[in-house]
Amino acid sequence: MSIFINIVHQGTIYFSQRRWSDDIDFLQVASKRLRGATNEHTFGAIYLGFCWDWLQQDDIVRPFEDRRHIHLTAIWTFDLDAGVLRCEKKTGNSQVPLSVLRQREIGLLDLQPYEQPLPLKNTIFSMFTAPTWNFRRLTTEKRNLERHKAFVSRMLSDFAFQWRHILCSRYNDITFKRLANAVLKIATLDINVLEINSPRRSCGGHLLWIHDLPHWATVQGNIIRYPSTSIVVSRHMPHAIALIRQNFAERNALKRDSSRTPSNANFYLILTMDKIVRYFISDDSEAYSAPENLFEEDGYTVSARGLEMLLECTLTKARPSLIHGLPSELQDMILEHTSHGPIERSRIACALDIGTVFDWKNGNRVVERQVSLTNRMVESPVESQVYLAGEFSGLVYK
Repeated sequence: MSIFINIVHQGTIYFSQRRWSDDIDFLQVASKRLRGATNEHTFGAIYLGFCWDWLQQDDIVRPFEDRRHIHLTAIWTFDLDAGVLRCEKKTGNSQVPLSVLRQREIGLLDLQPYEQPLPLKNTIFSMFTAPTWNFRRLTTEKRNLERHKAFVSRMLSDFAFQWRHILCSRYNDITFKRLANAVLKIATLDINVLEINSPRRSCGGHLLWIHDLPHWATVQGNIIRYPSTSIVVSRHMPHAIALIRQNFAERNALKRDSSRTPSNANFYLILTMDKIVRYFISDDSEAYSAPENLFEEDGYTVSARGLEMLLECTLTKARPSLIHGLPSELQDMILEHTSHGPIERSRIACALDIGTVFDWKNGNRVVERQVSLTNRMVESPVESQVYLAGEFSGLVYK
């Protein structure tokens, strides 16, 4: 059995994982380390007293809704900014002031229960009452949309599955912006695929585990502009709508400035990681679609309608070329020479709008998501590792 230990100090989070099963023993050690320590020396007493392998992180991982947490007994957080020691468990949360630990040895009876705030997801539906509108992008080519659906749907579902320990729990704004950035990058094919086709001896282990956090860049700004739509990234719908109205007012101000050319796009897509909503605004009216799930109830299967809304807003038309006049079979033959593995070939096919729809097969072999790095032989199929702006996404296919 193990525990997570966090230190929150001046907004910075330090994390370590240790084998520890007894809560009373942990509290006794914590009391011993902090007995008589001043506020200025508390951080050093914890940092040097408990572990030597601290990692600096941006968030606290709480994977209790992931069934893999079975070997995790508790998450202990020394919140020096708030002056408390918190204990989070699957069964409930409790805390004790650090000042008590500095004075005497404490036990389980000193821990006082507290409740974590719950997200008010039902408020989303109360905001978007009838009538709602079914916005569709008529210029989207059906063939191109289906090609993207086949590729992006599976990749987003696999991404959510790999990061399910984060998506099913509470996370802060930094993690939210990283997750939203990943969704947009995958949807727009802004990924890098590293292909491994040489032999390798692996030491095993999971690609991601329940303590891992994403490290790629956060989304830049709250509003990302695409040719036909602006995507508003926000965790809260009221804030997203306020951003839309502010952005529209700023564009109206630009129209009155003859020296600049304003954008005439009035359509927005709100992305909260839970829901997707299309929003229209003009000088005299506002309208919106019914909220759609981004992922289904299992937490990682992509919603068909949510994905369609996302792709309709982000798809761009490929520049016409001679290859578009060829039969799909010949296009597939050309794509065979673009890369060693099927993932990069499919990404290129979607970007260029050529070839047949990817069926997630490489010849007669089904392409599958990997959960660990395994030994590679000369005859092993190509391994495709997916990166987001140089950082590992957690996705590997073979």
